[in-house]
Amino acid sequence: MIGALMSRLGPRQRDPIGAVPLNPAKVRSACLLANFVKALGKRPEPIVVELGPATEGNVAFLGEHMACRIFVEDLLEKLPQDDADQDAVLPPLGYADESVDGILCWDIFDYLSPSAGQDLADDLARVLRPGGALLLYHRTESLSDRRRVKYEIVDEESLRWRICNDALSRPSRVLQSREVARMFRSLNIAGAIRLKSQMREVLFRKSSMAGQSRLT
Repeated sequence: MIGALMSRLGPRQRDPIGAVPLNPAKVRSACLLANFVKALGKRPEPIVVELGPATEGNVAFLGEHMACRIFVEDLLEKLPQDDADQDAVLPPLGYADESVDGILCWDIFDYLSPSAGQDLADDLARVLRPGGALLLYHRTESLSDRRRVKYEIVDEESLRWRICNDALSRPSRVLQSREVARMFRSLNIAGAIRLKSQMREVLFRKSSMAGQSRLT
C-alpha cells in the first residue's frame, strides 16, 4: 500500500528519523497555510495527502485539530539518492481519480527534473477533488547545504523547520514561478507569496466543475 494512513484521533507517531539528532527548530511564517486550512475546514472529514516525511506535529494538527484523514507519501525516499539519475520517474500515486481533498507539497519538486516534476504534478491534479486545495512550497534560491529539511505545522500561520543532520546526495534545484504555473496549468492559482525564508508558497485550487479546470 503506497499511502500510510494515519486515522484521526489515533495515537501520534514517533519521528521516523528516530535517533538522528536535529538542529534547533526555527518557526517561520506561512501566509497561505491559513487559506489551505480554511478550504479543508469546509469539507466533512477531508482526506489530505502530505508529500514529505511524517511528523508528529502535522499528524496532530491535521488529524486531531482538523479531523482530517492523513496519508503520508515520502516520495523523496523513493528517488535514487545520487547525482547520476536526475531523470528518475516516480511511480503513479495509488489513489483513485478525484479522491483527495487537500495536498501538502513541501519541497519534493525541488529534487525532481522538469519531466519528472510534470508527471507528478499531473498525477496530483488527477487525484485532487473538484474544489480541492494544493499547497506547494519550493525554494527561491539554491542552497549549498544538502541536509534534509522537515516541515512541521505549528498553527494556521506558522511552520517549524528542522534541519536534519543526515545529508542528501541528490541535489536540489530552483524552480521558477513560470515553471510552477506551467506544471499545474490544470489548476487555478489562488495565491503565491515569496517568504523571507527563501521559500515560495503557492496555493492551487481545482475548479469545482469537474473536467473544466483552468489556470488563472
